Amino acid sequence: MCPTQTITRTSPTSSSIALTHHAASTSQATTATELPDWNASTSAPAVDTIVEASRLADESAPDGGYGWVIVAACSIITFWFVGTTYSWGVIQDALVESGLSKPSTLAFVGSLAVACNAAFAVVNARLVRAIGARKVAFLGLVLMGVGQILSGWALKSVAGLFITAGCVMGYGVSCCFMVVSITPAQYFRKRRGLANGIVYAGGGLGGAAISLSMSAIVERLGTAWAFRLIGLVMLATGLPAAWFIKERTPVRASRFIEWLAESPAS
Repeated sequence: MCPTQTITRTSPTSSSIALTHHAASTSQATTATELPDWNASTSAPAVDTIVEASRLADESAPDGGYGWVIVAACSIITFWFVGTTYSWGVIQDALVESGLSKPSTLAFVGSLAVACNAAFAVVNARLVRAIGARKVAFLGLVLMGVGQILSGWALKSVAGLFITAGCVMGYGVSCCFMVVSITPAQYFRKRRGLANGIVYAGGGLGGAAISLSMSAIVERLGTAWAFRLIGLVMLATGLPAAWFIKERTPVRASRFIEWLAESPAS
């Protein structure tokens, strides 16, 4: 007869149970501390406040009203800065005939004014935010007018023309272009295309009118007075137009580059 085997079961003591619970709670606490918050990491980013403000301003655009005054003022400004840059060929022919320099060199003077339009775009965008569109328009027109007038006394120097008709005139063109590009759009939503079309149609009209008038002035009074008269008439008509420029929704100042999105509101 086989001996009876007795199996003895030992129940866990209270101390071992407490130790197990303590280890489990410690593990959960460590996991909660080390792992990032899943809800926070997958939540939608905060809406950019600048974009949101722009959207709200766009929805409340009056589509008219004082906006048509802005369109007329910007059209006059476009008449001058586009018309004068497109009419450089008339002056260039007269300067070549006078024996000042080669056509390729003088063409670079006229091209410099156009190149400044893009070269100073970022700077002038910040300038509009800092001092406002009206003051930038005044600055641009003064520089263009002064550049034209001073060019009348620089006809014997190619370097002088590079400074007056190239750099001074070019920076003024860039200022005016920035103003007419951003201001009319603040007043129109559905008719924005029509408003911008009227503004830039002024530039086409200026290119035709100034070319014809400048050619007639060069023939009758000479190249120097062509520069001076264009500059004086530009100041006389452009500065009053710039006075009517008014931003409906001024853009708030911000950092040069928005590297990080703003944190969600708590």
